[in-house]
Amino acid sequence: MENAHDDDLADDLADDLFDPGWGRRRRTSGLTLLLVAALLVVLGFAGGALTQRALAPDAPAVVTGGQGVPGGGVRRGGPAGPSAGAAAPAATGTVRAVEGTSLTLADDAGAPVTVTVPDSAAVTTKGLHGLAVGTPVAVLGSRNPDGSITATEVRVR
Repeated sequence: MENAHDDDLADDLADDLFDPGWGRRRRTSGLTLLLVAALLVVLGFAGGALTQRALAPDAPAVVTGGQGVPGGGVRRGGPAGPSAGAAAPAATGTVRAVEGTSLTLADDAGAPVTVTVPDSAAVTTKGLHGLAVGTPVAVLGSRNPDGSITATEVRVR
């Protein structure tokens, strides 16, 4: 009895294989194609973000205004950041003191330099008070007649 059942099953499979519509391809639905395309876009974005993080893990976050961007936003520094194509720094040195909106540096020769940092200046730490004494910085801005500097950007070196 089992052999008869196996023979019937084999005949049914053989009939299905040779059915004229068996080998015909089904049409892929538009929704499937849309989902595959969306998945590829998401994977491409995630891959790009991971590559960026791997290639530039220490790209500083640039916060403007010394206290943060209005609304609490953060801009990323780097080649496309706020100083892309900027001139040489007005001063470089080591932070000696931070008081209010001013900063005192010891320049590379050890001389003190006073830097005024307006709210519109970009600072590569979480505000001006994120700069610790002894931190090496580069200041972009304009030099005043008294030798002080009004900063447009303060970058940690």
